[in-house]
Amino acid sequence: MIEKDLVQQYVDGWKTGNHLEILDVLTEDCLIIESHGPVYRGKKIVKEWIDEWFKQGNSVEKWKITSFYPCGDRVVFEWVFAYKGKKTREAFDGITLAKLKNGKIFELREYRATAFPFIWQGTH
Repeated sequence: MIEKDLVQQYVDGWKTGNHLEILDVLTEDCLIIESHGPVYRGKKIVKEWIDEWFKQGNSVEKWKITSFYPCGDRVVFEWVFAYKGKKTREAFDGITLAKLKNGKIFELREYRATAFPFIWQGTH
Protein backbone atom coordinates (compact mmCIF):
# COMPACT_ATOMS: atom_id res chain seq x y z
CA MET A 1 0.00 0.00 0.00
CA ILE A 2 1.48 3.36 -0.96
CA GLU A 3 1.81 6.23 1.50
CA LYS A 4 -1.20 8.21 0.30
CA ASP A 5 -3.43 5.13 0.46
CA LEU A 6 -2.40 4.51 4.08
CA VAL A 7 -3.17 8.06 5.11
CA GLN A 8 -6.43 8.15 3.15
CA GLN A 9 -7.61 4.90 4.74
CA TYR A 10 -6.88 6.32 8.21
CA VAL A 11 -8.81 9.51 7.43
CA ASP A 12 -11.69 7.63 5.79
CA GLY A 13 -11.95 5.33 8.79
CA TRP A 14 -12.53 8.34 11.04
CA LYS A 15 -15.05 9.83 8.62
CA THR A 16 -17.11 6.62 8.47
CA GLY A 17 -16.55 5.52 12.06
CA ASN A 18 -14.85 2.32 10.91
CA HIS A 19 -12.53 1.29 13.75
CA LEU A 20 -10.93 -1.57 11.83
CA GLU A 21 -10.11 0.67 8.88
CA ILE A 22 -8.30 3.07 11.21
CA LEU A 23 -6.41 0.40 13.15
CA ASP A 24 -5.44 -1.66 10.10
CA VAL A 25 -2.92 0.94 8.86
CA LEU A 26 -1.17 1.44 12.23
CA THR A 27 1.84 -0.44 13.60
CA GLU A 28 1.42 -2.23 16.94
CA ASP A 29 3.81 0.28 18.58
CA CYS A 30 2.26 3.36 16.95
CA LEU A 31 2.27 6.82 18.48
CA ILE A 32 -0.41 9.44 17.85
CA ILE A 33 -0.06 12.97 19.20
CA GLU A 34 -3.13 15.14 18.76
CA SER A 35 -2.86 18.87 18.15
CA HIS A 36 -4.45 19.73 21.52
CA GLY A 37 -2.11 17.54 23.57
CA PRO A 38 -3.30 13.94 24.10
CA VAL A 39 -0.76 11.21 23.31
CA TYR A 40 -1.77 7.64 22.46
CA ARG A 41 0.99 5.03 22.50
CA GLY A 42 0.36 1.57 21.07
CA LYS A 43 -2.48 0.13 19.00
CA LYS A 44 -4.33 -1.12 22.11
CA ILE A 45 -4.53 2.39 23.59
CA VAL A 46 -5.48 3.87 20.21
CA LYS A 47 -8.35 1.36 19.98
CA GLU A 48 -9.59 2.37 23.45
CA TRP A 49 -9.46 6.05 22.44
CA ILE A 50 -11.34 5.44 19.19
CA ASP A 51 -14.00 3.34 20.93
CA GLU A 52 -14.51 5.98 23.65
CA TRP A 53 -14.55 8.90 21.21
CA PHE A 54 -17.32 7.40 19.08
CA LYS A 55 -19.18 6.06 22.14
CA GLN A 56 -19.43 9.65 23.42
CA GLY A 57 -21.44 10.53 20.30
CA ASN A 58 -18.68 12.29 18.39
CA SER A 59 -18.51 12.14 14.61
CA VAL A 60 -16.23 13.50 11.91
CA GLU A 61 -18.24 15.71 9.59
CA LYS A 62 -15.35 16.57 7.28
CA TRP A 63 -11.71 15.62 6.96
CA LYS A 64 -10.35 16.60 3.59
CA ILE A 65 -6.69 16.26 2.67
CA THR A 66 -5.75 19.40 0.73
CA SER A 67 -2.09 18.63 0.01
CA PHE A 68 0.20 15.63 0.35
CA TYR A 69 4.01 15.51 0.44
CA PRO A 70 5.78 12.13 0.69
CA CYS A 71 9.48 12.14 1.58
CA GLY A 72 11.08 8.76 2.19
CA ASP A 73 9.64 7.21 5.34
CA ARG A 74 7.79 10.42 6.22
CA VAL A 75 4.71 12.12 4.88
CA VAL A 76 3.36 15.60 5.49
CA PHE A 77 -0.25 16.39 4.65
CA GLU A 78 -2.46 19.42 5.12
CA TRP A 79 -6.14 19.08 5.88
CA VAL A 80 -9.44 20.73 6.70
CA PHE A 81 -11.28 19.08 9.61
CA ALA A 82 -14.70 19.40 11.23
CA TYR A 83 -16.33 17.29 13.92
CA LYS A 84 -19.51 17.25 15.94
CA GLY A 85 -19.94 16.17 19.54
CA LYS A 86 -23.05 16.01 21.72
CA LYS A 87 -22.69 19.64 22.80
CA THR A 88 -19.97 20.97 20.53
CA ARG A 89 -19.07 21.46 16.92
CA GLU A 90 -15.63 22.58 15.77
CA ALA A 91 -13.76 23.09 12.50
CA PHE A 92 -10.13 23.97 11.81
CA ASP A 93 -7.26 23.59 9.36
CA GLY A 94 -4.19 21.57 10.20
CA ILE A 95 -1.15 19.63 9.15
CA THR A 96 0.14 16.18 10.10
CA LEU A 97 3.63 14.74 10.06
CA ALA A 98 3.45 10.96 9.63
CA LYS A 99 6.29 8.46 9.99
CA LEU A 100 6.02 5.09 8.28
CA LYS A 101 7.52 1.76 9.26
CA ASN A 102 7.18 -1.61 7.53
CA GLY A 103 4.39 -0.37 5.24
CA LYS A 104 2.23 1.06 8.03
CA ILE A 105 1.84 4.30 9.95
CA PHE A 106 4.17 4.38 12.95
CA GLU A 107 3.62 7.95 14.14
CA LEU A 108 1.15 10.76 13.52
CA ARG A 109 1.86 14.21 14.96
CA GLU A 110 -0.89 16.75 14.33
CA TYR A 111 -0.73 20.54 14.35
CA ARG A 112 -3.72 22.82 13.89
CA ALA A 113 -4.41 26.46 13.17
CA THR A 114 -5.78 28.35 16.14
CA ALA A 115 -7.63 30.84 13.94
CA PHE A 116 -8.83 30.95 10.36
CA PRO A 117 -6.58 32.85 7.92
CA PHE A 118 -7.46 36.47 7.16
CA ILE A 119 -6.02 39.29 5.08
CA TRP A 120 -4.11 41.72 7.28
CA GLN A 121 -5.29 45.31 6.59
CA GLY A 122 -2.46 47.21 8.23
CA THR A 123 -2.58 49.53 11.21
CA HIS A 124 -4.42 52.55 9.75
